[in-house]
Amino acid sequence: MLQCKGTKYTQTHSLSLSLSLSLSLSLSRARSRTRVPVLTLGGTQLTNKDYSKYLGMIFTKTHNMAAAAEHMLTPLMAVCRRIRQFASEHRLTDRPHSMLWLAKGYALPASKYASQTWGH
Repeated sequence: MLQCKGTKYTQTHSLSLSLSLSLSLSLSRARSRTRVPVLTLGGTQLTNKDYSKYLGMIFTKTHNMAAAAEHMLTPLMAVCRRIRQFASEHRLTDRPHSMLWLAKGYALPASKYASQTWGH
């Protein structure tokens, strides 16, 4: 059993940890979960998971980038739908420069969120 060192850091810096949001993510290549050590935080055992969401990006045990891409597809498609709706409401669909400006201003940042966050 391993004790997380986060409690000492949070106490010295006047921070708090949410035990309900804390988890243990195993990124090892081992297929069995029996080898994963038990982590405790403040006397409470953290749950072991095979995936986690951090800063809008999905991390999986198998490093599955397709899962992360599928997760980011929903917000991107919502932005594209809103751009089309805005353009039709304001009669901008026949003005390519306006559609390009809307796409560059809203769809492009939504599609590059993870690369901007992680520096790729």
